[in-house]
Amino acid sequence: MTHGVDTVSIAFRPRPEWFDHALEQPHQPSGRGIVFDQRGPGDVRLGAHSGVCWVEGRLGALLDNDHRSWSLRPARDVAVAERICREALSDLADDWLDCPGEVRRYDLAHEFEFEEPSEGFAFMRTLAGMCPPRRVLDTYCGADGQPQTVYVRQARSGIVTERCYDKGRESSSHAPGLRIRYEAQRRPKKPERMTPRAFSRVDLSPDFGRSIRPYMEGGETVIAAGTDATIEHLAGAAARGEISMAKAERMVGSVMFLKAYGRALYPDVQQQQRRLRGLREAGVALDRELPADRVVPVGQLLRKSMEAFSA
Repeated sequence: MTHGVDTVSIAFRPRPEWFDHALEQPHQPSGRGIVFDQRGPGDVRLGAHSGVCWVEGRLGALLDNDHRSWSLRPARDVAVAERICREALSDLADDWLDCPGEVRRYDLAHEFEFEEPSEGFAFMRTLAGMCPPRRVLDTYCGADGQPQTVYVRQARSGIVTERCYDKGRESSSHAPGLRIRYEAQRRPKKPERMTPRAFSRVDLSPDFGRSIRPYMEGGETVIAAGTDATIEHLAGAAARGEISMAKAERMVGSVMFLKAYGRALYPDVQQQQRRLRGLREAGVALDRELPADRVVPVGQLLRKSMEAFSA
């Protein structure tokens, strides 16, 4: 699947006797809780915290019992995962776990595949310049200077709510830049947690959509483009009356200077940012590492990712 559930955490609230048995097993402190040395199917983690025991890891790895599985799975598979988690924790304590489960974390993801690495990198760089409201962005690049992960964090707490990352590089499945995953991380509060059976029937499109929708507000037509494609885009916008011809001519001049001399032409960083911001407001993210005539329809790709969960 190109979309679905990635990481999941299923929690249980067992009777005290279960904890007495479980704590006899080797474990290590982790935050305010513990993590057991024993791992579950697919090398997922087993842990406990404040009267709750839990299983957390990639849903695909858990279901396939293979830590090399990076697949995305449909929501209905979470109900199957509950049984596997229950069996893993019961085996850990040698005591059957007879309480219902609850979904304490789930990551919703969509994957984008690109024909050329430069297109995937341009997609990530464009997202790194589109910060949703009340969020801050952190971009991490590799030794080659190409983006590997863009984190979206809550402005006050710093908690990660979304991330866009090079899944092909991380899993060694594709060359860098070809397989990019956008992921929305959800950690519902206790009163809002669902049972796995209820989660398996829920429509995930509104949930994933609230991570994508901020990009759609004025950004659905945003493209990443090489220099020649940017000039063509600006000319078309002027012809349609979306921007004035005078403004298009000024922007084209900036693009030509950037093409010939790079950002070093503008020693004032703020001046650089103003030039690039003006282009973004016109719906184009100039990407000098793309082939000059290449276009990556960033806004359209994000729209399709949101619609995929409704299919």
